[in-house]
Amino acid sequence: MNQVSHQKNFLLVRKENNDDLFNIGVMGTPKTIDVQLSFGGQSLLDKSKINKVLQSSNPNASIGQANGTINQLAPISSFWFSPLITVSKLESLVKNEDTLRGSYQLVGVNDKQTYDNIINQLHKITDIEKSDFTFVQSGSASNGDLLKDSIILGIILTSCGLLAFFLIVFLNNLKEYGNLILLGWSKKDILFKIFKPYLVILSLTALFLYVFSTIFNLRFPLSFITLGIKTRIVTSFIFSLTFFCAASLVIISKNIALIKGYYPKKLIYSFFFGFYLLLTSVVIGTCLYIDQPAKSISETATQAHQWHTVSKMEVLASMDSGNDSVRSYADTSSKINRDFYDLYRHYANKDGVYFVNSFYASKTYIEQMTDGYKEMPSHPFTILTASPNYLKTINFTLSNQALKATQNGIRVIYLPDNISGAEKRKTISYIKESMQEGIRSSDISTKFTRSRKFKFITYYPQKSIFLWNNTPQEPTVSNSPIIYVASPENFSFVEIR
Repeated sequence: MNQVSHQKNFLLVRKENNDDLFNIGVMGTPKTIDVQLSFGGQSLLDKSKINKVLQSSNPNASIGQANGTINQLAPISSFWFSPLITVSKLESLVKNEDTLRGSYQLVGVNDKQTYDNIINQLHKITDIEKSDFTFVQSGSASNGDLLKDSIILGIILTSCGLLAFFLIVFLNNLKEYGNLILLGWSKKDILFKIFKPYLVILSLTALFLYVFSTIFNLRFPLSFITLGIKTRIVTSFIFSLTFFCAASLVIISKNIALIKGYYPKKLIYSFFFGFYLLLTSVVIGTCLYIDQPAKSISETATQAHQWHTVSKMEVLASMDSGNDSVRSYADTSSKINRDFYDLYRHYANKDGVYFVNSFYASKTYIEQMTDGYKEMPSHPFTILTASPNYLKTINFTLSNQALKATQNGIRVIYLPDNISGAEKRKTISYIKESMQEGIRSSDISTKFTRSRKFKFITYYPQKSIFLWNNTPQEPTVSNSPIIYVASPENFSFVEIR
């Protein structure tokens, strides 16, 4: 790939965003590509810096602190509350992340023929389907709705608080304003006298924020000053709007009413009625917003009650990637997946350590996947995946032939006797197709992935079996689940992962 990228003059780029570090791995040449990354009018990354990395004889060379300052060829400017940016050789990034999997970009490839040739070469080398190189297999996205809603709610509540404060100020001093009018003051002079101290405070606050934001990050003053100006404009607008809304008590009142200290009742009633409607709307909106978490808590309580039969067992519920990259979980041949497979093989036949899982195919799932498989069962079903020693604990008897078959890498599937005829044929077809789906030669090799053999046995349900489903909408127990007898010998990448 390195040779091809130099011949065709393009960059192969991979980006990894790991909390406080944004890693960029590069391979190839940016000779004919305009590479530029800037923020706040200041250049962070350009073609010359990328060339420094690519042309360095140090395999761990970087721009920015990725592999320590000893390997740093040049710094990259950083700014507060954002990850550090670092550029290194792609080989170094792959080594650090411990997996080839990731999101890659071919920067500078402008014709489809070159693109297709690269994908074809990768397919031949790795034996991975071409579609896996061109379609995103996983990822994440952030949603700023909560922050946006919080800001809007904060502005509304602040505005209501300011409006209530100014209303109280004006109502308490209506008689005084009448006296000032008797002394020859105009309403304009009165309002300016009231607003002046708040205007001074607002100006001092704006000045303080201006100085603070500039000192806080001198490297990017323009961006932060612009943001500060926008914030102060919004703040001043809200402050002024609430002040003059409350000031309408004085503006619309007649001078004689102010002198006598009369309150404009209609306006006051209108204000408080509007405030009541707004407050009620906020309360109702908040209740609707927290309704989903409350529903989730209720469902969790229901599920806890359903799981009481296995409450004395412990579930491996969390793990740490350690020195392995988090992204390596998705790599079916990665070291972390191989370690897990070896770990379970060690414990597989020991009492007290069980492998169990369940998959529920709902009516919706069946409707959505009908076109995805050659044949699909017509009715909802559950596939319980369980190790032989777990099935023994629930008194599900396995024949010696079945046990021997699982040890030879054959997938032994028990079908309940209520699945028969055409439905049984469809079920067997679906199981065979779905359980072989996605298996590649690059996966961790097991006896099953090499032979792909199945053995179907009919059983006669006698009692309910707990299913380990972790969604309240799915059945917790079943009299007749489909049972896959799982052992390390008949695992595929799905069970290992």
